[in-house]
Amino acid sequence: MRTRTRATILLFSLLCFFWAYSANAQNGQSVPDVEKVYLHTDRNQYAMGESIWYKAYQVYAYTNTLFDNSKLLYVELVSPDSKVVVRNVTKMNLGLGHGDIALVDSVGIESGRYQLRAYTNWSRNFEDNFIFKKEIEIIDIRDEKEQVEDQVLDRALVYDVQFFPEGGSLINGVASQVAFKSTYLNGKPCSIVGKVKNSEGGEIAEIESKHDGMGSFIFTPTLGGQYIAELTDSTGAKLEVKLPDVLEKGYLLSVVNHKGRNIITIKTNEETLISNPGKPVSISCTTRGVAYMEGSQPLDATSYTFVLPTESFPEGISQITLFDHEMRPQSERLIYVEKDHGIELSISSEKEEYSTRENVGLDFTAKTAAGAGIVGSFSLAVTDTNVPGGSTPDDMNICSYFLMQSDIKGKVHNPGYYFDRSNKDRLKDLDLLLMTQGWRDFLWKRLPVLNDNPSFEAEKEIKISGRLRKLLADSPIEGAKINMVLNNKGNSLIVDEVTDADGKFEFDDVMFLGHSTLMLTNQNKRARTTGHMILDSLYLPPYKVDYQFDKGLHTTGVFEAFKGKMLKKHIEYQVPLGIDDKLLDEVVVRGSKFVQNEVNDANTSIYGTPDFSYQVPEDGPRFTSIFQLLQFTVPGLTASGNSVSFSRGSPLILLDGSQIDMAVLESVFPTDVAKIESLKNSAGGAVFGAQAANGVVAIYTREGGAGKSKKVYHSINQEIQGYYDARVFYAPSYDEVPSTEDKPDIRNTLYWHPYIQFDANGLAKVSFFNTDASTTVSVVLEGITDTGIPLVVRSNYIVKK
Repeated sequence: MRTRTRATILLFSLLCFFWAYSANAQNGQSVPDVEKVYLHTDRNQYAMGESIWYKAYQVYAYTNTLFDNSKLLYVELVSPDSKVVVRNVTKMNLGLGHGDIALVDSVGIESGRYQLRAYTNWSRNFEDNFIFKKEIEIIDIRDEKEQVEDQVLDRALVYDVQFFPEGGSLINGVASQVAFKSTYLNGKPCSIVGKVKNSEGGEIAEIESKHDGMGSFIFTPTLGGQYIAELTDSTGAKLEVKLPDVLEKGYLLSVVNHKGRNIITIKTNEETLISNPGKPVSISCTTRGVAYMEGSQPLDATSYTFVLPTESFPEGISQITLFDHEMRPQSERLIYVEKDHGIELSISSEKEEYSTRENVGLDFTAKTAAGAGIVGSFSLAVTDTNVPGGSTPDDMNICSYFLMQSDIKGKVHNPGYYFDRSNKDRLKDLDLLLMTQGWRDFLWKRLPVLNDNPSFEAEKEIKISGRLRKLLADSPIEGAKINMVLNNKGNSLIVDEVTDADGKFEFDDVMFLGHSTLMLTNQNKRARTTGHMILDSLYLPPYKVDYQFDKGLHTTGVFEAFKGKMLKKHIEYQVPLGIDDKLLDEVVVRGSKFVQNEVNDANTSIYGTPDFSYQVPEDGPRFTSIFQLLQFTVPGLTASGNSVSFSRGSPLILLDGSQIDMAVLESVFPTDVAKIESLKNSAGGAVFGAQAANGVVAIYTREGGAGKSKKVYHSINQEIQGYYDARVFYAPSYDEVPSTEDKPDIRNTLYWHPYIQFDANGLAKVSFFNTDASTTVSVVLEGITDTGIPLVVRSNYIVKK
C-alpha cells in the first residue's frame, strides 16, 4: 500500500488552515457569568485553639479578573465525618473578602483532616465544578490518643498505573506518544520502571517515571496487537497492565513545545484517508470554554504540522479538539499557554537575621517592566517554619489554582511545583500532568450550561423576607404593615414594609454583622395584629457534602510530626498544654444554642437585678391591652392612650431583649406576657446608654418560657446570623528590647494581613514583632492584579535568641 506523508510548518503569517479570534461565545452559545473563588490561608495545619485566617478572591472565570458579582460567600469547614461544623457568611466587596475560623471545642472541632470549602449561591447552578476545596489538618496536642491517620496500612502500598494515548486513542500504524500516571491508593505518586511488550513477548518500549509517577514513551501500534506493561515500583512490587486497544482508523493530535512554540501535528493512517476522500477536518482551540481559534481544511495526507498561534490566547490551559467532517470529536489535547507579564513582585527585609521579639520591617515592590506600579489586591502570611503546616513552594497557591487546578478535576499533588520558576522542568512536567490527569476529566469540555431561569440567584445582599397568611383560611393578607426591629451590637434598625397581594414582604439590603435579634410584628388595615407570619430562610442550607476522608489511606505521618513539634515548643517555653491566651487572644466563644423567646431569670438580666419583677399568672386577671397590664403591674408607671411613662418620661421598652417602640408594643397581647421587669435607677440602665435615662421596662413572652408554652403566630422573635464579623489578627507589640512581657510568645502565625496596599509607585511596607522562638520565618505574599494576573512571591528570614 502506498503511504502518503507531508510535514509542513505553517508560520502564523502564512496560516490559511485556521483563523484566530477572540470570542464571547462558542457555536452561538451565550457565555454565562461564572465565578471562581480562591482562599489564601495563613497555613495548612493548625492546633486546637488557633484560628484559620483567610482572604477570599472571587474572579470572572474566563479572564481571572476580580468579579463583583455575588456579595455573599459561604466559607465552610467540613469535618472528617462529612459534617459542616463551621459556616461563615463572608461579605464580598469588589470580589474581595476576608475572615477567620476559631478552632475551638464549642463548635465541635476535634483532631482530624478537614475540608475547607468556599462557594457562592450562584455557583450552585454549576454543581460542584466551581467550589473551592482545600484540605486542612487540625491536631489537639492535649489528646494522647494515637492518630489513626498515621498508621501505615498494607493496602496503602498497592499502586495503580493508567495509560493515556496522546490525543485519546492508539491508531494502527500511527506513531503515538503514550503518557502514564502511577499512584498508590492513597493518591500519592508512585515511581515505577518497566517494559512494554507485545503479545509475542517482544520488547516495544522502556518505561520510567520522570515526575510524581508520570512519564511517557513513543511506539507505533499495529492492528490486533496486544500490549502489556510489566512494571515494578520502588519497593519491588510488580504489576502488569494492559494498554488500550488499537483502532483500525482514526485521527490523533500530537503537540511538541519547541523554544516556546507549540507545534501541532494531525496524524492519521492511509485507511482513514481512503474512507474519507477529500473530507475536511476541523480544529477548535478553546480556553476555559471560550473559542479563540477555529478552522477547517480538507485532509489529503497522513500528517499535517503547523505552529499554533497562541498570541491571542489567555494564560492557562487550552483545549485543542479535532473534529471529522461530520463534526464528531476525534482527538483532544490539552496544552498550557504561559505568558511573560514582565511584572516584578518582590519582598525585602531590613536584614537577614533578627532577634526574638525584635521588630521586623518588610518592604514589598510590585511594578511593571517599565517601572510603573501595578494595581491589585494582595494578602500576607508570616509563619514559623519549625512547625509543619506552613505554606511551601509546592503547595496550592493563587497561581496554581486559578491557572490550573480550577480547570481540571481531581486532586493535584504538589500543584505549586508547576508554577515555581526555579523548577527548570516544570512546564515539561505540567504537560505530563495535562496528558494524564487532564486527559481523564477536563473541566471545560464545553461552556457551562445555564437556562433562562437559573435555579439559584447571585446574592447581592442579605434579604429578610416572609409571608403573612390568615390563620384559619391559609390565604394571604394583603396591605398589612410589617414592622422589623433588628438589634445588633446595641444598635437598632427599625423599618416598615407592606405585604403584597400574595401576603409577601421583603426587607432588602440588610447590613449587619454577627449575631442579631430579629423581631417582626404586623398590623392589618384595621391596625390590628393578626394572621400567621412565616419567615423565609435567610440562607439556603449548605451545598451537598462530597468530602469522604478515608483515614486508612493517608500515611503521611503529618499529624505525628506536627504534634511532636508543637509539644516540643510548649515544653521548651514552659507553656501548659491547653488553649492559652497567645493562641486565642481575640477569640470570642459564643453559645451554640439559642432559645427563642426565653423567659430570663431575674438574676441573669443583662443590667443586673431589676428594681421590680412580676411573673404574670396564666389564670390571673384579663386586660384589654398591654398598656393596661403594664400600668396595673409596674409601680410608678402610668398609661396614657397608647403609651406608658414614668414620672420623668417614657422608658426604654425591651421585648424579649429587643428594643421596640410604642407602636410595636401596642401589638403585644397581654395573654402572651410571662414576666415583666422594670428598672428606674440610672446605674443599672447605663448598659443601654442615654436612651435608658428614663428607665427600662423589659417584657418577656411565654414562648419557650418557664410557664406553659403558647404558640405565637402573629409575630417573630429570634436570633439570626448576618455577615461574619471578621476579627483583626492579634499581633503583640514589644516596644522594649528585651520586652518586660513575662508570658512566652509561641505563635505559629506571626503575622497575617489580608489587604496589603501598594502606593502609586508600587511600594508597600509592614512591620510586626517576632515571637520567642528561634526559627526560620516564612513570608508569603499572594494576590491578583486588576488585569487578572495571579502572583505569588516568597521569602525567609532567620530569628535567633
